[in-house]
Amino acid sequence: MAVREFSPAATPPLEPGETVVAEATGVLLGWQPQTILIWWVPGAVFIILGWLEFRSVVVTVGLALFCVALFLFYARDREVRPRAGRKRYVLTDRRLLVGSPGPETAWRPLPLGDIGATRMEHGVADRVVAVLSSAATIVLELRAPGPRGEPRRLRIGPMRRPRGFQAAIDGLLADGDRQRDLQQPPTAEVDLGH
Repeated sequence: MAVREFSPAATPPLEPGETVVAEATGVLLGWQPQTILIWWVPGAVFIILGWLEFRSVVVTVGLALFCVALFLFYARDREVRPRAGRKRYVLTDRRLLVGSPGPETAWRPLPLGDIGATRMEHGVADRVVAVLSSAATIVLELRAPGPRGEPRRLRIGPMRRPRGFQAAIDGLLADGDRQRDLQQPPTAEVDLGH
């Protein structure tokens, strides 16, 4: 399978005076050896244990079909589709730009002021995949709530070296919070006479 690369013409649309702080490219986890190992080793162990426990061809074939069906079901996930495009993430001093590969790259901007906090995916499977493939997903907690008041999140990745990209976002968020605090008018002290 040929890996689609970003063309040189696919440069992000920067505003005047805007500078690039960090860049990352998404990775495809679906058909890498480490990910196949994560998916197939437990299935193979499951099938072998089924054979050892029941000594039945019907049960063993049933377990094998179940594992294949489970694999095909999860292979449809957007993060593991083998033909899915690798997104590109460009962090500037003002925005996060998310671009898709191809000759007509569409860039989606997200102003840094819309991001409240960042965190890494923290489920057990997420941690195992991160260790084996050295790629992880960053979750952006957005400031504005959803239509029903629920918290809004945006997942970016999976990408290699996500901690460095997360640290760059967090550094800019801390600078933005500091700037907002400096722009707040000072509150007058009130003497309550106590």
